[in-house]
Amino acid sequence: MNIRPKIALGLIAAIAAFIVVQSPTERAVSMPSASVAVHDSAPVEAQFIPVSALMSGRAVMSGKQLYTRRCGACHSVDQNRVGPRHRGLFGRKAGTVPDYRYTKALKQLNLRWNEKNLDRWLANPTAVAPGTAMGFRLKDPVERKQIIAYLKSLSK
Repeated sequence: MNIRPKIALGLIAAIAAFIVVQSPTERAVSMPSASVAVHDSAPVEAQFIPVSALMSGRAVMSGKQLYTRRCGACHSVDQNRVGPRHRGLFGRKAGTVPDYRYTKALKQLNLRWNEKNLDRWLANPTAVAPGTAMGFRLKDPVERKQIIAYLKSLSK
């Protein structure tokens, strides 16, 4: 019986369970130093793992799934649909995808897309740009952050 895969799976499960109970604002996970005997080898030490390294990938993956579920009816990453395409959104001035027909409200909006502006926009688009055609609101701040992380990953 090979015990190494079992130990690796146990460590991964412990880390994942610990991350779930941590708030996103915490900067790192400090696992207690515990030695685990591995079949005929030296003990394995648990290590300090920065949450940001683990959360960023998790947020992007969750954000992609949420984007598909919440935004996919009207938007696409690479094609204009009911709404404009979103690849390269970060840093772009609102209402400027060249081959998309925006409302007057978006064309006149003097705003560059960043985390703060996208969060406000997704929470209440008509408050940011009265007269916009987008009426969908994403009330859950965690879902907004995850979608924003995904959109930001598409702009690198």
